[in-house]
Amino acid sequence: MDQRVGPLRGQETQLLTSRDAGIRRLDAFVPNLRRYADDRSYDRPLHKNVSQLSVYLKHRLILESEAVGAALRHYPMRQVEKFLQEIIWRTYWKGWLELHPGIWEHYLKAVDGEQHHIRGSRRADWEAATRGETDIDCFNHWAQELLDTGYLHNHARMWFASIWIFTLRLPWSLGAAFFLSHLHDGDAASNTLSWRWVAGLHTRGKRYLALAGNIKEFTEGRFDPADQLSKDAPEPVEEAPPETVPLTRRLPPDLRASAGLLLTADDLTPEISELRDAPFASIAGGWSSSVSTRLRLSPSVIATGRAATRDALARASEHFGAPVRQLAGDSWVDAVTDWAASNSLERVLVLETPVGPWRTELSLARDRLAQEGIELQVVRRSWDDCLWPYASAGYFRFKHKAWPYLSELAAMQP
Repeated sequence: MDQRVGPLRGQETQLLTSRDAGIRRLDAFVPNLRRYADDRSYDRPLHKNVSQLSVYLKHRLILESEAVGAALRHYPMRQVEKFLQEIIWRTYWKGWLELHPGIWEHYLKAVDGEQHHIRGSRRADWEAATRGETDIDCFNHWAQELLDTGYLHNHARMWFASIWIFTLRLPWSLGAAFFLSHLHDGDAASNTLSWRWVAGLHTRGKRYLALAGNIKEFTEGRFDPADQLSKDAPEPVEEAPPETVPLTRRLPPDLRASAGLLLTADDLTPEISELRDAPFASIAGGWSSSVSTRLRLSPSVIATGRAATRDALARASEHFGAPVRQLAGDSWVDAVTDWAASNSLERVLVLETPVGPWRTELSLARDRLAQEGIELQVVRRSWDDCLWPYASAGYFRFKHKAWPYLSELAAMQP
């Protein structure tokens, strides 16, 4: 699932990152699903051969269950298997990182360390790669496309990462950080773990080496980096095996009165969730400057997140009939605490954020709210609660276990 949104400004950002826009995109794409399996691997200009849904799925402006349901209402599962697999890849990555949360912290430390220690010619090579100023035309094109549009086709992301790691010999963590800074659909799990997979760190003995012939074929001759790419993919430096953390089941939400609804950019459709019938006294949401700073996010990624959150606040206010506060200020945690205290809330409910920057923000908010005698209750969606536990090993084992539940989860959507 891919999203090409281009440089975003003002009203254009709002229109492209709303739930209505996501639903229209999904409805327009469903008739093309018969061709999807044959066309999806080609990196073509404008990328009309792919779904362009991923930014909406990232923010849960549309839900995985909605995309699955839309496909299955029109086609037998066997005819849309490739499309359904692309949807659950994101679920797999999130579930795997949920079970191995130390990988995210390890990645953040690696980025900080590499940025601090990289010197001399290697630093010059790194900076040139992020500007698209190498000797490899296709790589330069993709770097510029990412900077200009906030998007890359999935196949191009794999080629780019492989060239970054094995041809340019740059640290994978810096490449992942470059992507996360600029991808409108980038999230902690999919981005970090995809780069680790290319590097050979996710699945022992498996690395992804980009081939010139593959690039030529699937760019339909636009690029042919013959004799420019490394033919050697050395074993990655061995890392300590990631610790597995048990995944606890979430209890049903407590829907008593005197509760507030808090929205984060990770889940922006509360009106279609386990919270849909809750009587909220107040609703709040807004962007966190800490997330922007920590991940060095581009202005267009920030604008996308802000616009998506504004759209969600408007929908939530209408659905729940509650007043809304747009959180603002230098500290998101301070703003959340002030909102909850000023509304005399006993509890704050929030849809669960997966491992990543918003999980960190919520952990800090939980501590601050507790100091004020206010409980923060996290509510996990049934989709995640059912499927995340199966993400303990490789994707195909996950798919085998998850596949029988897809129709049921789509049908039971709140």
